[in-house]
Amino acid sequence: MGGNGGTPYEFVKPNLSLVGARGRKGAALDAIQFLFIDIDSGQFVESEGKGGKGGTEWMFVSPPGQWITKIVLSHDKIIQSIMF
Repeated sequence: MGGNGGTPYEFVKPNLSLVGARGRKGAALDAIQFLFIDIDSGQFVESEGKGGKGGTEWMFVSPPGQWITKIVLSHDKIIQSIMF
């Protein structure tokens, strides 16, 4: 993410709903970490953060009782925007 390199990354756990994300951004998406809620316990679970340390911090969390069902990326060689 955020550059010309990188490797595929997958974070899949049973009983988790995607409710948010946070990361770092500048001219491009520099880092990202996903936020989940465990549907059995109600506890928040964070994925491992991926990316660099440049840019400024950002965060998106869906309203209570809602979750993310779609992620849309805009990119060329690097990710330029992300929408939930």
